[in-house]
Amino acid sequence: MGIDGRQYLEIRGAPAILDQLEKSGIVFEGGDPHIAERFFGTAAEVRHRSPRHLVVWYEFRNRPVYEYLTQLLIAYPTLWIKNDYKTETGNCGLWIGRTVNGTPAIQELEWEELIIEEEMQAEDFSQTIN
Repeated sequence: MGIDGRQYLEIRGAPAILDQLEKSGIVFEGGDPHIAERFFGTAAEVRHRSPRHLVVWYEFRNRPVYEYLTQLLIAYPTLWIKNDYKTETGNCGLWIGRTVNGTPAIQELEWEELIIEEEMQAEDFSQTIN
């Protein structure tokens, strides 16, 4: 049994690169094939697209796929990438990456929000639902 979550991945960059990533479902050469097969490709859903901006929604299990996103940034160093996630247990996080002077510059932040049961049932937020 694992913890399920959803992630929104924003990618900004050159239209040709975003076209390629959109067509592949964010599967790219050099990316972990296990992660690509399980969470990306046809499993990724495009939520927004403009010439220099691509937003993809995808699900994950147990932990965010930050290693894959770092591989994406290394493969395409001109991109700016932002990934935010939320799990069914209320864990949330944000990962932002870009390349600075040839090196990935990554920021991460984590916090807790309401769990699914609290979102759906709670009226008194001074109490937690177990």
